Amino acid sequence: MSTLTNVSLRLPIELVERVNKLADATGRSKTYYMRKAISDQITELENLYLSEQELLEARAVESSPSKPHKE
Repeated sequence: MSTLTNVSLRLPIELVERVNKLADATGRSKTYYMRKAISDQITELENLYLSEQELLEARAVESSPSKPHKE
């Protein structure tokens, strides 16, 4: 069973042309370069956006009113 799946996305023609040119010049597939680009950037994006989300959640907890203590 394959662990790969198809994904469809729209890209600007300029970006597609750049990928095509790179693939032609190097003999590698367009898929190789698209996978590599996503793989190389996903960790950085996760760190940026998920860390930002955690920070916003922490700030929300800090700024919420405390529950009164029962005695």
